[in-house]
Amino acid sequence: MFLKLMGIRDGRLRFIRAHVEDAQRALAAMDQNSLKNFAIFSKPVTLDDERRYLERMEKSHVDHVYLIEHLDDGRLLGSIGLHELDEINRSARLGCMIYHPDDRGKGHGSHAIKLMLRAAFTRLDLHKIYVQILANHGGRALDWWQRLGFTVEGTMREEYFLNDAWRDMLRLSILRREWEAPAK
Repeated sequence: MFLKLMGIRDGRLRFIRAHVEDAQRALAAMDQNSLKNFAIFSKPVTLDDERRYLERMEKSHVDHVYLIEHLDDGRLLGSIGLHELDEINRSARLGCMIYHPDDRGKGHGSHAIKLMLRAAFTRLDLHKIYVQILANHGGRALDWWQRLGFTVEGTMREEYFLNDAWRDMLRLSILRREWEAPAK
């Protein structure tokens, strides 16, 4: 699968397959204080944590993680990946994270997601891509994902343990035919 996703790039961004050797660079680009809505960031991430995560991703056959690099200056903006890849049902969970607040709100995440959707639907021939967001983040986050073409499938009750409490998650998805449909 990685071979089919290699070389994803355009005039602004490129995806580089994440390796254990990238742990230091990824950790240095992260603003951990602004990433606290992810359970993995409920405590500060150490270099060993990041290495273990990247090693697990490298060995996985169902997780494909890439670093997002800005082509203008080579700066590491974040990471994006397809997780829980199901080749039989041709589906995967999408994850995307822009590491630093200074890089958010500038279209990098939207652009990276559009590049990944194009690759997932055309190169991997996937049928469905889904995401999960915290239900209490509904407003802005929900609107953003819907602008990207995702539709709410439902609420997963007490799905995520964060800051000593169970949190509901919303699951949204986009089907290939929806992605292919012309914008309204």
